[in-house]
Amino acid sequence: MERHLEAWDTRPLPSGQRVEFWHEALAASHLRFDIDVPDPALFQAVVNRRRFGDLALVECAVTPSGGRRGRRELSVDPGWAGVLVVRSGRERVCQAGHDLVVGPGDAIVWDGDLPVEFQVLEPLRKRSLLLPRGRVLGLGGSVPVHVPAGSPHSRLLGGYLDMLCRELPQLDEPACASAANAALELLRAVVSPASADLRTTVLPRVRAFVDARLHDPDLDPPQVAAAHAISVRTLHTLFEPTGETLGGYLRRRRLEKAREDLRGRPGVPVSLVAARWGFRSTAHFSRSFREAYGTTPREVRDAAREFAS
Repeated sequence: MERHLEAWDTRPLPSGQRVEFWHEALAASHLRFDIDVPDPALFQAVVNRRRFGDLALVECAVTPSGGRRGRRELSVDPGWAGVLVVRSGRERVCQAGHDLVVGPGDAIVWDGDLPVEFQVLEPLRKRSLLLPRGRVLGLGGSVPVHVPAGSPHSRLLGGYLDMLCRELPQLDEPACASAANAALELLRAVVSPASADLRTTVLPRVRAFVDARLHDPDLDPPQVAAAHAISVRTLHTLFEPTGETLGGYLRRRRLEKAREDLRGRPGVPVSLVAARWGFRSTAHFSRSFREAYGTTPREVRDAAREFAS
């Protein structure tokens, strides 16, 4: 199934219309910027974008120009972040105290919610993968990140975006989801600390996320992984050294909370306690409870009721 293609091209326009058109095209395809075009008569820009899921792949060719994203622009359309890979030409990017000049093969991971300035120094061709900001920041580490040309990470990112440009028009929905997960894994290698540190930084957030949603019977690994910008495989890897799977952690925490309720609120029916902590049936809750504690929920509740009286 072909991904819908959006396209913008200043070349057919009169020179007097190009700057305003580029201002709107850049806002629609990337983010809103305050644009500076030194010579509108010579200016050219072509942008193509394909959306897949909540990601977007953008190809851009533009002649020398510049722009800045300040308080006014940030208030209009926050939310995107991403990675760009330069194919030819040079561009200067200033964000969060970093002043970078990038050329062919260089890559930058950036945050659309931070002020930024750019200047295209010579005719530029680049590819960008845009993601919801939370998915990038959930990887850990900090942005912006410069990935130098020739490094293994820049080659991986560039090769991956090349592959997406070729294959995305034909990918179906499941394949698009897999492509998005692969992109996150590549970005993790660039942005995140080492895997041991990843466990230190991300696993506590995963546990807190799960603990806040114990009541949700539909909570599952894909939902938890997506909330932390990681793949399901990485999510399971985080739990491996703990000796407990994500499913085991979720079941244990639900049972612990249910037991607290049975002891502290002995007047509440067992069925309501089961539903409150995400169990789809009272029978399943009772079996799991007995396996964990060697007694039934009703026996725990009755003992608490007798003690209270």
